[in-house]
Amino acid sequence: MIGLEEARSRAIEFWRTRASDPIVLAEVMQRDYGWVFIFRGADEMASGDPMDEVLGLCPVLVLAGSGDVIPLGTADPVEDSLREFEAENRLGGSADR
Repeated sequence: MIGLEEARSRAIEFWRTRASDPIVLAEVMQRDYGWVFIFRGADEMASGDPMDEVLGLCPVLVLAGSGDVIPLGTADPVEDSLREFEAENRLGGSADR
């Protein structure tokens, strides 16, 4: 079992090795089974211009039990991706806290 700080470190390391543009952690969502980390491009955060978005920068889920980092994709809203993950893994009752 890992805690929030270890999960945050794993999420940041996941993108540190993959993103060539500077990124920042924009939001953290807690679930019963882990945390979702949402990143944005540093330029987008500074300018507020969606044209500065870093393409392919998907949210990542870090599981509290195993510490596994799971990219959620960018095709659907994060809430939809989480519902799908929960259904596939038979997880329920994981409303944001």
